[in-house]
Amino acid sequence: MKNYRVEEMENDDVRRVHVVKASTPFEAAAKVVNQEVALSKQREGDWVRVTDKMKGLVFEYRAVVTAEPQTKRS
Repeated sequence: MKNYRVEEMENDDVRRVHVVKASTPFEAAAKVVNQEVALSKQREGDWVRVTDKMKGLVFEYRAVVTAEPQTKRS
């Protein structure tokens, strides 16, 4: 596992910064938002920026919104 710098973003503003120990950037982002994430190039609204300082790479993620299963009515 390695340390990733994870920034919770709102548009282009940094709201919070975390250092997270994880196996992958995906895992680091998911740990911070406490839900599944997906790569994103959209920098509007809430998103997460993950930096791998060892490799000099930056990743951008958004939380994945899943719909609640609908129940059948009798």
